[in-house]
Amino acid sequence: MDRKKALGKLAPPDTSGLLPRERLFRRLDEARKGNLAWVTAPAGSGKTSLLASWARARDLPVLWYQLDEGDNDLATFFHYLNLAAGARRRLPSLSPEHLMAPEVFARRYFTQLFQGWTTPMVLVFDNYQKMANSAPLHRLLNLALDLLPRDSLVAVASRRDAPDPLSGRYAYAATLRIGWDDLRFTESESEELARLWEVPRETAAGLHAACDGWAAIQVLLMRLGAKTGPALNPAHAEPVAEFIDREFFDKLPATERAFLLQAALPPFVSGTLARDLTGTEQAAAILARLSREHLLISQHGQDQGAGSGNYQFHPILREFLLLRLQRDYPADAVKAMKIRAARLLEAQSEVESAADLLIQAGAWDELGRLICAHAGDWMGSSRCVLPIPGYCSGTAPCCACLIRRRHGSRWNRPINSSWRWRMPPAPTWSGPPSSIRFPRPGIPSRKSAPGSPSWNDCCNAFRNSRARRSRPLY
Repeated sequence: MDRKKALGKLAPPDTSGLLPRERLFRRLDEARKGNLAWVTAPAGSGKTSLLASWARARDLPVLWYQLDEGDNDLATFFHYLNLAAGARRRLPSLSPEHLMAPEVFARRYFTQLFQGWTTPMVLVFDNYQKMANSAPLHRLLNLALDLLPRDSLVAVASRRDAPDPLSGRYAYAATLRIGWDDLRFTESESEELARLWEVPRETAAGLHAACDGWAAIQVLLMRLGAKTGPALNPAHAEPVAEFIDREFFDKLPATERAFLLQAALPPFVSGTLARDLTGTEQAAAILARLSREHLLISQHGQDQGAGSGNYQFHPILREFLLLRLQRDYPADAVKAMKIRAARLLEAQSEVESAADLLIQAGAWDELGRLICAHAGDWMGSSRCVLPIPGYCSGTAPCCACLIRRRHGSRWNRPINSSWRWRMPPAPTWSGPPSSIRFPRPGIPSRKSAPGSPSWNDCCNAFRNSRARRSRPLY
């Protein structure tokens, strides 16, 4: 790497136009009482921007170092660290004999480096995830932290948690750890960001909800002039997909990419469910690793029987994966995957999630079987939720069965082929599944019991869900 490229490697990023995040700035101010701040979160969550804007806002002198794979070699690392230190002090150079005892050299090197600091400084290591797990830099940085002058700080930005032995620093009260949950934009920060980009407040609220506080995607959509909440609409899908491809998806092995495309089908997925769905025996380990590396997969609770937790994909990542699944696999294969996922969800009593998948797949016969199989459970609840597809094969005995079982004690007319649902053909309907509710003890007849919905109420509920139907024949 020539000197011109090295200057980019060793220069902090431009902070003009960045949103000041005072709630995080105050935490970094407190971290100077210790010696380490570790900022860990997915790509595009604002790690680098936070450290650079904080140092600029507080007018702190910074020694900035952006790591890459070449820094796994200690000679390369210390060469560029010398360039970053500049003319502050002449520092020792690493020679081949020093590699026999790098800790001895590192102690002498960092002692001389820190002695040259006349004022407290911030030493930033950006992109620390580029370091291999076995990199010797981990040990040397741990040693350097013990030599750091008072009120100075080592700040690390990484997509992964601290490796050993640096992870032991988490136990120190003075060590600051800022994670993905901390870096997500709050609603008030999204409103401030919207004002910077001259975006209407209602649009900012929709983008905040859709992006779940993911900084890079939120800013990207504002630059594109997004006016609605959903991010991956036809106008914006391509740049968002390119970002996710570049920063996350394409860096994974092909086997893990195929695994994630199927694992994203359920709204929540456990290690056991992912294994049964994808046939990948190491499913739980893959999900746990991706969660630890903060790759937009979060863990919720613990599934002690399976040895793993329940995992949820970031909404935009999940939408990206589902779109990629439709692009990369034949329609019949995708439909079969959704039916398989729905059956697994049904086995775990996630009936409504299973119904949603079957509606997305257009598997109306399977949906009818699901509704009829669980109608008895719904009848015993205080209300009945009936998924209504926008179109089906022309008959819906499952719907008649559900109403019959719900109100069988008051309605003795047998269920027969006279129940017909006249639905529009498939191309004329699109949208999310809807539902109709019959509060107990409602009776769908022309003469309704007091407090129950009238027949017109039921018809209006169906009409509002975009499903047209005819009255039953009495």
